[in-house]
Amino acid sequence: MIISKIKSAIRLAKNIRTTGAVNQTSRRCEIEICAKISNQPNMVYAEYGAGPGNITREILSRLHETSKLYTFEVNKDFCERLIAEIDDPRLHVVNDSASNISTHIANPVDAIVSSLPLTIIPKDIRLDIIHNAYHYLKQGGHFSQIMYSTYLKGILYDQFDIITRKKLLSFPIENIFHCQKT
Repeated sequence: MIISKIKSAIRLAKNIRTTGAVNQTSRRCEIEICAKISNQPNMVYAEYGAGPGNITREILSRLHETSKLYTFEVNKDFCERLIAEIDDPRLHVVNDSASNISTHIANPVDAIVSSLPLTIIPKDIRLDIIHNAYHYLKQGGHFSQIMYSTYLKGILYDQFDIITRKKLLSFPIENIFHCQKT
């Protein structure tokens, strides 16, 4: 377990420009960010920024056997690793930007879990991702986003109807925003 976390930290640090992280999210964060994932049958979920797959695995542990998870990751190495390490027919790994969700999924999704490093994504792309997330959610759907710095939280408040924030005291502090489309 420790060796796996060290290897993951090295991979994240090597790709800091796309991951925005030097270590994996905490276990408490993995659980909290997936709080809106349901075990109901035939649900469709999206994950933005799979990275090493720790949140991906948590989402899959909650899904019904007939549900699907589309995980978007721009780093090809992370995508290949996910495909090699997670043998689950419910998982569809997409090596593309989250802003292109409509290219890969035909219908609105039930929820989106995002660990995208919004602070390092160019403003126009960041706004496009959040705007598309809102419009690609079903009514009542949730967009859950982790943020280490909350100075960009306004883009969530500008887009979504209901927002709750959970602050996890860790290093760094993990803020999880659960945003709902009503």
